Amino acid sequence: MTTRRHRSQTDENAPPTKRVRLQEPRRVEEWEEDEEGEESDEMDQSQNPDFVPPTMVEAEVGIIERVTLKNFMCHSRLEFNFGPNVNFIVGRNGSGKSAVLTAMVVGLGGKATVTNRGSSVKAFIKDGQNFAEVAIKLRNRGTDAYKPELYGDSIIVERRLTTDGSTQYKLKSSSGRLISRKREDLSYILDQYNIQVDNPVAILNQDTSRNFLHSKNPHDKYKFFLKATQLEQMTNDYSTIQEQKTLMKDTVKRREECLPDLEKEVFLLENRVKALGSLEKLKEKKEKLEHMAAWAQVAEIEKDLEPIAKAIRQEEARRPKFDKRVDESKEKLNVCSGQCKEIQEKLSLLGEKLKELKPKHAEARSGLESSKKACKSAQANLRKLHSHFRNTERDKQQLEEKIEEMKNTAQQDFEAERRQREDQIQRLENQQATLTAQLATTEQQLDQFAKAINHDKEQSYTLRRREQDLQGNIDNTQRRLKNLEASRENKVAVFGNWVPALLREIDKLYQQRRFRRKPVGPVGAHLSLTDQNWAIGVEACLKNLIHSYCCDNHEDENLLNKLLNDFVPRNRPRPSVITSQFMDSNYDIRDGAVQGSQYPSFLDIVKTDNPVIYNCLVDQRSVESVLLIEDSAEARSYLRRHPPRNCREAFTIAGDQVYAGAEQRYYSNFARNARYITADVEQQIRETEQELNGMKREQEGVQRQHTEINSSIRANTTQKNQMLTRRMKLHEQCSKVQFDINELKNYEEPTPVDVTTLEEEVKSYTDQMLEYQQQIEVSKTNLSELDNRYKEAEEIYKDVDQDVNDLAETVDPLKDELTKANMEEATAKDHVKHYEGKRKEHETKIGDLRKKHQLKEKEIAGTVEKATKIYPERMVVKRTAANIDSEIAQITLNIELEQQNYDDPGEVYRLYEESKKKYSNIKAEIKNFNAVVKKFNSILKEREKAYGMFLRLIAARSKIIFVRLLSSRKISGKLDFNHKEKLLKLSVQPTQGESTMAKDMKALSGGERSFSTVCFIMALWEAMDSPFRALDEFDVFMDMVNRRISVDMMLKVAKEQKMRQFIFLTPQDMSKITANPLVRISRMHDPERGQDHLRFNEQDDEDDDSA
Repeated sequence: MTTRRHRSQTDENAPPTKRVRLQEPRRVEEWEEDEEGEESDEMDQSQNPDFVPPTMVEAEVGIIERVTLKNFMCHSRLEFNFGPNVNFIVGRNGSGKSAVLTAMVVGLGGKATVTNRGSSVKAFIKDGQNFAEVAIKLRNRGTDAYKPELYGDSIIVERRLTTDGSTQYKLKSSSGRLISRKREDLSYILDQYNIQVDNPVAILNQDTSRNFLHSKNPHDKYKFFLKATQLEQMTNDYSTIQEQKTLMKDTVKRREECLPDLEKEVFLLENRVKALGSLEKLKEKKEKLEHMAAWAQVAEIEKDLEPIAKAIRQEEARRPKFDKRVDESKEKLNVCSGQCKEIQEKLSLLGEKLKELKPKHAEARSGLESSKKACKSAQANLRKLHSHFRNTERDKQQLEEKIEEMKNTAQQDFEAERRQREDQIQRLENQQATLTAQLATTEQQLDQFAKAINHDKEQSYTLRRREQDLQGNIDNTQRRLKNLEASRENKVAVFGNWVPALLREIDKLYQQRRFRRKPVGPVGAHLSLTDQNWAIGVEACLKNLIHSYCCDNHEDENLLNKLLNDFVPRNRPRPSVITSQFMDSNYDIRDGAVQGSQYPSFLDIVKTDNPVIYNCLVDQRSVESVLLIEDSAEARSYLRRHPPRNCREAFTIAGDQVYAGAEQRYYSNFARNARYITADVEQQIRETEQELNGMKREQEGVQRQHTEINSSIRANTTQKNQMLTRRMKLHEQCSKVQFDINELKNYEEPTPVDVTTLEEEVKSYTDQMLEYQQQIEVSKTNLSELDNRYKEAEEIYKDVDQDVNDLAETVDPLKDELTKANMEEATAKDHVKHYEGKRKEHETKIGDLRKKHQLKEKEIAGTVEKATKIYPERMVVKRTAANIDSEIAQITLNIELEQQNYDDPGEVYRLYEESKKKYSNIKAEIKNFNAVVKKFNSILKEREKAYGMFLRLIAARSKIIFVRLLSSRKISGKLDFNHKEKLLKLSVQPTQGESTMAKDMKALSGGERSFSTVCFIMALWEAMDSPFRALDEFDVFMDMVNRRISVDMMLKVAKEQKMRQFIFLTPQDMSKITANPLVRISRMHDPERGQDHLRFNEQDDEDDDSA
């Protein structure tokens, strides 16, 4: 038996209600045959070849063919196709299975509370997104189809959710044509198909299933039974009828209470037959006052004319004062300009003199440097000669000492001395080997310190460059954050904090008619996006064009350039000005636009309502030939192999630029956020602040690293210097030891004393010393001459340099005077500009007063003309118009009151007939209402009787089916209904148990409880007529045996009800079930970190392309 929902109010445009299908109870013999078949079948029915019927029969209306999600819960994009009968969705926890079930409820108009996943639909929008969309395609075929001439073979229901809590519906035909946006039309469709999104048995989610499993309250189970069978809806409808009946009784009571008042009113109208008095005197007085009021207005306006004329005379008297100020400021400007010119001429003469002195100064400086160089050379030569003399003298002294030593030791025994010398050489060589090893170690350490210092210096240079780059980025980001914060009050401030002031000045000049056509800009301020995700790509495409301004002609361009020079800061780039004649309509770009592309074009995403901006984008950027492709790899492949007609380039969602053609060019974009075209300024401010904080933290880290590296450089440099000192000492020690070894090795054995040769060598040293002395004397004389020449060159250079300095000292005061004169000249120009502006404002003020005077005269003429029409002769009125009008209003009120008191007999009779008719109508309504209430009482009794019969039949049927389904697991149980107390108890007794008493649900194991719940849900399925049923994680607590039996049982029910659609969601492995035309199994990928969307891998090869 099936019950249906009823709307409390009827609609003439609503479609005819679909007839109720009655499912006849199956005969007991058929149930017994089925039970025998189940007991004999020990295999999965999904693996039986006879599961697929020879002739396919599918539901024609109401089943779900496809579900499409966008930014919904964990899914960025997901499109999922359903089969006509059985659908398994398999996936681990967190893969997004339940999101599909939630989308079915929300997409078909269900409330967020029905899903048990949130209190508001905006909670289903994916984090970081502004909206979510759910599209559900319902089958619409056959005789029960809903308006097939409009929708076709299917109906597409789209629901869009936004973060502000609003929602939009779209009902489309099978071809995608929009049919309706009304929620009530969706209600008609759901009624036609008998889709029950709020029925917990039609769509059973995790929470409802879990709550039912753990519920211990029989009252809750009974409420669940009523809601699932829609008997609760019938009860609510009967309550609504009872409330309507009560309202009708209250209405009858109120109508009966007002009858005495109506009867009294009729009596009073019958007695009102008085004669009407005359009102002529009041009307004549009113007419006279109206004449006076007309001429009183003329007198008041004439009084307002005199102050204006007086103001004009006063302003014209002030005109000579402004002329005098302008002449005085111009005269002072001429004086200042003459002073500037005179000082510039003096500076020019001094510059010529300085130019003449420069060659002499350079020549004197060259002579001085050459003399100084010669003196230094002579001094070096003299020092060299002294050094040679001293060395020769030392060699002579040593040679003489050696001769004396040879003479004294000629007769000594040198054998012991020779052995001692050899031992000392051996000891010194060992010492030298040790020093050489130490020196090699020191050299190695020194090289390591040098490499460490060089490496640290390279890192220090890199970090210093990085710190400078970060500081520049921080400055730019702070400036951008300031512009974003200013854009809270004015959105154009995001293009620069000076832009709002510029636009106000443009508006002001345009109102003063300085511009022929008002310039338009900046370009980015007139653009909007249909999809905010493309903001970075659009900004990368437009680049600096986003800051540009458009002008209609060159005169406007010159004026706008002057404004830009005044408003744009010097450290900021100046936006470009594009001059092209303005058109009131968009270009026709059909011939040049991209054709035959599956991707959106630039103009599909970017919208503007200004034809000037639209045409500028086409002229300057050729946007009609630009595609927007989300993935860069896909964009490169698409434009390299199959570029569509007229496509020149494409941009990705990250802003990368891809050119079409075989020799493809590709340019990456490094911008991470959109700066100008954004829908959510607050979000961008938060992101910019986060970016700024990140850069500051990175800067602090770089500074810490820089400080650490500098400390390392100083420490390594100290170690390096210590190693250098150690190396120098080791070199000195090695040299000393080597010298001692060479001295010992070169020691010659004494021979018989013959000092003749040595004495001759002493004589040669003496001769060399005499020669060096002569050369020293010559060098001293030469040095004295060179020193005299240097002093003479120095005196010449000082004289020329003094002349140059004297000229410079003369030029500097003149420069100061010129600067002062230039400032005075600029001040004089400002004064001229100021007073000319004041004079212009004064003339404008006089012109405005004259216009006001003329308008007032015209107003007086018009008022006189009106007053003449009212009364031709002018009246001298001392009263104000407001006072007269007040008296006229009082007289008018008195006239109206008199007319109310003295109505004519015809009007009184008309009112009497109306009151009498109203009295009769109310009496008739009371009689009709009483008859309807009586009829309601009779119908409600019949309905309540039928409701009781439905309740007992559905409960009995559910009991039988529940017992039958439990028997497939060899479990006994029953459903115990108490309709009077509204209680439902489930009792289940596994046959393997030791106890023979039936157990309550809470005493069962998790698997037994889940299996019993599935049996109860399937029993309720027999009492409802929804085109599809959905279960989420029905087997979560089942063991393998219970799961296999439950799946077989559900597949068997699905086989018997091929006109119904079944959707099962489970995290368990369904690999043992074989997919076929009636069974479709879809597996979701495991959840991944950073996953944007989920992909499906269909087992059914025939459905790979559609799923």
